[in-house]
Amino acid sequence: MPDCVKETFEPETSHGGEDAPDGRGLRYVEWTWDPDTSDDTFEVAYAFLLRDASGGTTVELDRHREGVFARRAWLAWLADAGFSATTRTDPWRRDVFVGRKRAAR
Repeated sequence: MPDCVKETFEPETSHGGEDAPDGRGLRYVEWTWDPDTSDDTFEVAYAFLLRDASGGTTVELDRHREGVFARRAWLAWLADAGFSATTRTDPWRRDVFVGRKRAAR
């Protein structure tokens, strides 16, 4: 199940983190966007702020290019793999692909 398909992709930002009893902590920001809606990729950047037990902090950055594909492409790939597939939308607006293996001929 992909996080999204091309038809449902939306840029977003999320954040969070936790603290440990020993003083360590982590905070993060995740930022997704699509700089070129004509292709099948989007960008994701992560920033992590880490605190060690002594109170020192460091920052780590990471960036990824990820794929985002149309619903029809997923269905075609499943068919090519021998599945009769459908898709349903779950309560979080994600496409859930369900496939049944076709009988061998």
